[in-house]
Amino acid sequence: MSATRTSQQERVPADQRFREVLWENPEVCSNCFRRCKEVETLHPPEWGGGNYPTERHERTADGELGRDVETHDRHGALRTYPPRTTCGNCGSVRLLADHDSLSLEAAVGLVEPIADRLEEAGYEVDRQLMRKWVRVHKRTEAFTNYDREIFASAVQEFTDP
Repeated sequence: MSATRTSQQERVPADQRFREVLWENPEVCSNCFRRCKEVETLHPPEWGGGNYPTERHERTADGELGRDVETHDRHGALRTYPPRTTCGNCGSVRLLADHDSLSLEAAVGLVEPIADRLEEAGYEVDRQLMRKWVRVHKRTEAFTNYDREIFASAVQEFTDP
């Protein structure tokens, strides 16, 4: 069992659920909210000489290993970038969200994976009301570019512990 899921079993306050369960979760892609990694905490033996717990990250079917990239800087020195987990669903490198604003259809489409992740964490989700909330706020000119805030408020309003 992963350390993230263990900590999620302790109920997260409603105003922090989106951040804790989805946005800052290393197992979940912040762009499309698919689970791309499994994180397992490995504890050293009790008799170990002061070793600290470590985490092992395993990719799921939606996570792919990004290839090493080799480039040269302006002086000709070789730069190698380490492999990163890339989302197999949306192509996000390191599972980070894109900075562009989503379309109405794309935002409403993300309600399903958001609800799936919340249900995995043990929360009840009203998907229909969450979809309606996202649709209404994406159509409101004052909120249309604030995707993360729209999703966070929907999670806060339509999830029950």
